[in-house]
Amino acid sequence: MLIYNLKIALRNLIRHKGFSTLNILGLSLGMTCSLIMLLMVYDVYRTDTFHEHYDELYIFQQDVVLGSGTYQTDRCGGAIGPFLKENYPQIKEFVRLGYTRNLLLAHFKDSTDARPISLVENQGVAVDSSFTKLFSFPMLQGNPEYAYNGHHFIVLTESLSKKLFQEENPIGKRIILNEEFHLEVTGVIEDVPKNSSMEFSYIVPFRIMSAFGYPLDGFGGTNFFTYFLLEDKESQKQINVSVNELLDGQHYDEQLELNRYISHIKEAFLFLSLI
Repeated sequence: MLIYNLKIALRNLIRHKGFSTLNILGLSLGMTCSLIMLLMVYDVYRTDTFHEHYDELYIFQQDVVLGSGTYQTDRCGGAIGPFLKENYPQIKEFVRLGYTRNLLLAHFKDSTDARPISLVENQGVAVDSSFTKLFSFPMLQGNPEYAYNGHHFIVLTESLSKKLFQEENPIGKRIILNEEFHLEVTGVIEDVPKNSSMEFSYIVPFRIMSAFGYPLDGFGGTNFFTYFLLEDKESQKQINVSVNELLDGQHYDEQLELNRYISHIKEAFLFLSLI
């Protein structure tokens, strides 16, 4: 019976070639699109899940109401993190993150080397020393407890370390950033996974952002990402109930209508991926 039905189907396909081809192409295209959509959704939902404290990771967000509509941003002023940490005991830690773009990194092999190994890197990040308390980027060389301390450290990804130092041990070596900042390599981490919402090739102290003209102690502006490590899910609700009223008392532009809140990083990334 099965063979008979197959023969009938084959005869119909041959007899109506144009119609059959159109249907097969439509079915193939539909299945391909469905598979791509499933892969995209899977990729979104696994973003950042490799972090040890993924369930407790939140990000500060705000809706800015303008004449042309409402604009949502994950960025805020540098004073938000320390201020909320001071006022909410539910916040265990916070970290501010700013991106540095197109900066020159130079390394002299020794004191007699007149020509340094140098390259321009498009993506670096400047972070607070609490970075490792929130995020889990495995360190290959160096001590993660001390690598992010001080005002002159630089942590490299494995790929960038090989570009600058080849197979040498880079720990303790000097790098000149943007022909201005003399930094010491304190660690090498694994390359950032593809399912990370962050993309960077090196990490430097957060205070460097002030040298690029970014105020670190302002409440307004959209210069930095601010992440929080909370005690539990209930903490998010407790903070969001009063955070607008608390921040309204600070020095904001009164002409702007703002709605501020914290979201789990999964919710924040999912929203941004869909718009």
